Order: sequence, then C-alpha cells, then structure tokens
Amino acid sequence: MKRAAYLALGLCLFGTGCDKTEQEAAPAPAATPASAVESSGAEQPAVATDESDIPTEQDFEDEAETQITASNLESELDNLEKEIGD
Repeated sequence: MKRAAYLALGLCLFGTGCDKTEQEAAPAPAATPASAVESSGAEQPAVATDESDIPTEQDFEDEAETQITASNLESELDNLEKEIGD
C-alpha cells in the first residue's frame, strides 16, 4: 500500500514538475541592452577577462598597510567616512 502511495505521489510530482510550456511561451525582449548601446555610438567599457586583473581583498589590505599609519589614522578614517557619506 505504501509503495502505491509513493508511486502515485512521484507520478504527480513528475507530471507537474516537467511542464515547460509556460517558460517556452515567454516572448523574447525587443532590444538587448548591448544592441541599444551599440546603436547610440557610446563606447563599451573593457571587460576584465583574466582573473589576475580582478582585485582581491589581499590587494586592498596590502595597499592599506602601506598608506595608513598610526600618525594619519584619524585623517584617513575621516576621509573614508566622508566618502561613504556622500
């Protein structure tokens, strides 16, 4: 009896889960953003394709260690707060 109940439940879930007619009927967008930019004549920004070009947390930590010292800590903190607040 349990086997028949599980089989019926599985068939119901399979039947409702595989209905893709709604997704296939969705209309395609009229214009893609890339084609709109190309038609306006604006330059597209360069895309980083190499993973070594992407800055990481370690890159920023190294930069902060060299730029922020005990003597300029307060002024750097004030500059960051102004930058975030604006």
